[in-house]
Amino acid sequence: MSNVFKNLSSNLFLYVAKLGIGILTLPICLKAFGADTYGLFLLAFGLSSSFTAFDFGASKSAMRFSVEFLEDKETIKFSRALSTSITLSVLAAICISLIFLGMGFYGKQLFQLTGNTATICLPVFLLAAANSFFLVIGAVPQQLLQANNFFSLRNNWQYICQALNLIALIALWRCGINDVILYSIAIVFISIISLLIDITLISRKMILVGTKLQFKIERKRTSVSQYSFRAFLHAIISFLAVQADKLIIGTVLNVGAVTTYSIITKPYYLLRGMTGTGYAVFQPTLTALQFNSDKSTYLNYSSKIIRTTFIVVMSICCVAGICFEQGLTIWLKTSQYNEMATWGIISLVSVCLTMLYTPFYRTMLYTSSLQTILNFSMLVVPINVVISILLTRAYGFYGVIIGTLIQILLESGFVLFQARKLFNLKYTNIFTKPFNFRFLSILIIFVIGRFCIANITKSGLLISTEITLVLTLILISLNTIRKEGLFSQPINNGN
Repeated sequence: MSNVFKNLSSNLFLYVAKLGIGILTLPICLKAFGADTYGLFLLAFGLSSSFTAFDFGASKSAMRFSVEFLEDKETIKFSRALSTSITLSVLAAICISLIFLGMGFYGKQLFQLTGNTATICLPVFLLAAANSFFLVIGAVPQQLLQANNFFSLRNNWQYICQALNLIALIALWRCGINDVILYSIAIVFISIISLLIDITLISRKMILVGTKLQFKIERKRTSVSQYSFRAFLHAIISFLAVQADKLIIGTVLNVGAVTTYSIITKPYYLLRGMTGTGYAVFQPTLTALQFNSDKSTYLNYSSKIIRTTFIVVMSICCVAGICFEQGLTIWLKTSQYNEMATWGIISLVSVCLTMLYTPFYRTMLYTSSLQTILNFSMLVVPINVVISILLTRAYGFYGVIIGTLIQILLESGFVLFQARKLFNLKYTNIFTKPFNFRFLSILIIFVIGRFCIANITKSGLLISTEITLVLTLILISLNTIRKEGLFSQPINNGN
């Protein structure tokens, strides 16, 4: 078993555990707290997770310079880089916590809250502030473990946190506890446990042996400070691009609409999380190949990743798209959200599109090409935000889905164009004949599936048809994984 496959399967198993708990969480919490209260919780703790990106570039810097240290073994440079990253992380955690405190004090006016939601706004955001503090602090240890390829080890210990999360849900479900404050406290406690696990693993694996850490930032401009600053700017722009959707909906509409949006886009965010989990395994290798200026091997490896992940993710999106309404009804035990299923399917298109350029995007993000990404994002993200706000005001939460899709379309074209200049990409590296055939096959299966959902009334025939289509998609995905040989070492053997 290759190390890549071991790490990837470990990441995905942990994500499946999170996925299962996440699927249980929404209906249980929705019933326990109500739409408005749960919407406030989703807004506060969703933002606390999203704001981890605002760590002044600390986590990205830790990843980049850890990988670089594994290549050049320059201990002094790495010590300075990591000291800067840790210092920035602590300062960011404090600043972000203060922002959440401010939102808690002025949340009633900011989110147009009334009744019980206005009463509990301050304590919920206070706890979200604490949660964001520990999440931001924990980002650097997590990146250190991932840069050193300790994915499997870390994941095995992180199951403790998932078990605690499940216990909290069971308390809501079986014990009749409907106090959102107690549940929020439990989430903060789990974040602290996760941080302590990562710190313990770093100590046991002696990752920082020989490294002298100081709580300070270099006064003069260095490659570390420049990269961290650019990564921080990119994090702000990225937040406005995707993570601000709930904030826009909560301020333009109401917290109840945040709950509806979270339901319809649940498959979208689950798939985004899954792909992020998977790509974290490939990131150290991609970055190392780029640092070594091995363009041919890098391009071969990146193209394999793109072809494989696109077909697998598109297959998953196809299954979700075919069974979207049925899934919502089974999940929530109501069909009241089914009329919005089309927008959930449209959001899945965005995930598929990102698979066409993610390796190049992430490589640029962790190298000197970050400035190129930053310049483009400063142009296209405001377009997304303006479109999202205007369309949300006019038509509801659908506006943020359209805004995100437009940005990803523009981003895909830009990154692939840059990849032609930076990595000598030819479109035939990605769009091979087998790839095109699989893509069209999945597209046809989706059309057939949606036609069957709309026209077949006999449940037995419909279920057997769906099973046949799903099995076909599984075979296509497995065939792609086998043919591409993604889990072999990235040896330069041509395309």
